[in-house]
Amino acid sequence: MILRITILLITITINFIGCGNKEETSKPADTALGLLIGAGQESSKDFILNGSWNSFTGNGTTSTTIVTYNAKSGTGVTLSDNALGSFYSLIADYSNANGTFIAQNPPNGGAFAPITVSGTTFTDTNKGKYFKTVFFKDGAAANTYWLCTLSATGSNTLAEANAIADTANRSNPGTTGCGGNFPWSRIVKR
Repeated sequence: MILRITILLITITINFIGCGNKEETSKPADTALGLLIGAGQESSKDFILNGSWNSFTGNGTTSTTIVTYNAKSGTGVTLSDNALGSFYSLIADYSNANGTFIAQNPPNGGAFAPITVSGTTFTDTNKGKYFKTVFFKDGAAANTYWLCTLSATGSNTLAEANAIADTANRSNPGTTGCGGNFPWSRIVKR
């Protein structure tokens, strides 16, 4: 499993090394090998959510998804393993200071392969779309963050995604405040 994820991350990183982080870097993207070898080296420009996390819906106690973030100053990927399979996206932009990141589905598709569940086939209908997510640290629980994706349909450009206003309510993320009356996602460090 770890070997499969590592190979997938290397492949994804090599294929999409050109995605850049306009805010937090002034140098070319790291090489794919450097990105993976340097995963244990932290710097102030590393994405604060780097690492593997158990993901929950709101105050839920059952995690069926493991999310891994790997973004350095210039490029990155996310990988989610859950009951439906493995999904990945590119981290096109992030700001630790603002608590935001923009994930892009691969432009040629492949965020996930067609998956059939109970006779229904799901395909990637958001090829190349950008999704803005806001996040904040849970002050009451160690190694825990709350995340809310602001648009379910995605944006056509990085600039459009960055321009989406943060309308999420942080007062009770375990039960409501994301996309109206939906709970936020909660990630806990593995």
